Amino acid sequence: MTAPKPLDDIKVDAVFLYGLCQGVGILYDETEKFCSPASNATHALICEVIEKAERLADDIDAAETQARKMERALRRAEFKLQNHNAKEEGAIS
Repeated sequence: MTAPKPLDDIKVDAVFLYGLCQGVGILYDETEKFCSPASNATHALICEVIEKAERLADDIDAAETQARKMERALRRAEFKLQNHNAKEEGAIS
């Protein structure tokens, strides 16, 4: 089992995926199309994948923001605990 990727690397992957999807969409728009179930499906698939890649990037941003908030809260709690323990030690001495 490999170690999990850092969140920043996952975000880069999501943004890269989004860019690839946009590129495929542009290529599709530039090619000659014939009305067919296949061309309709291709267009719909491209649009859906682009939308999902964009949502993934947004979800990663939200997770990153939440992780930062939790980290700050943890640091504050650790600081309070250290102060409390220091006061307890002072009272015992």
